[in-house]
Amino acid sequence: MKTTITCLLIAAAWISFGVEKIQCLNINSHKSIVATDTLHWDTELCNQVGTFEKSKYTKLQLRNAYKLWFTYNALQINTRNVVFAPGEYYSFDSKGQLEELEKEYKAKKAEYASMKLPPGKIWSALLQNRIKDLDATYELAKLDLEAISNPKVLLKNRFTKYCTEYAEALASDNTLQLMAAWGKLKAEKHMGGYTTKNFNRYKNSLNYRMRIAAARTDLLTFGWHNCANRQIDHETPNVNYQEEFEKLFISVETECDEP
Repeated sequence: MKTTITCLLIAAAWISFGVEKIQCLNINSHKSIVATDTLHWDTELCNQVGTFEKSKYTKLQLRNAYKLWFTYNALQINTRNVVFAPGEYYSFDSKGQLEELEKEYKAKKAEYASMKLPPGKIWSALLQNRIKDLDATYELAKLDLEAISNPKVLLKNRFTKYCTEYAEALASDNTLQLMAAWGKLKAEKHMGGYTTKNFNRYKNSLNYRMRIAAARTDLLTFGWHNCANRQIDHETPNVNYQEEFEKLFISVETECDEP
């Protein structure tokens, strides 16, 4: 009984100093007062709330760990960097998109540089993985955009040796080489229900200008970009980050929707 009264009295004193929550934890059979706080986060189908010790982590550190593990697990760059339709090839604002790309990249790099995380190699290693992936994704996105107006940039970069056929066809002034590479890409990828007859019919239905746009769009986006992107290691370390994240909390309550 004395232990319980002492716990309550000390808790009351802590609350008077603005501590959000107090828990009495049984540590080595002794009662210990621990200041705690909560953090809310979402996953695909679930909402979670975790209780953590304020002496170990800050809310900012935990939010950043969640960002690295969950929010930034997909696209590192959101600025559009490829053309999908021949009709927009000549009007696509690649210069404007390059400016947006630079802004986004610099902002994300600055965020990573100042990011405070929970202590531990798991989180510092994940941060370095995300930075490496961001740098490589930016590098390719910049080449994609520059190549729309100046395809010769594809001839001298670290991806060229893996994607030589696409780079040379796009950088060439030889229309026959461009058309041949386009037809080969269509056949290899079975794009648009490809048959030689269907492809020739489609190609011949376009005027010269749009034929060039269609060939360049497909070769740059579905040929060059996809080939170069395969050379980037987007893999995250083989760690169960959800499990590691939840280990940072005293307790986690989960509420999930039906799939």
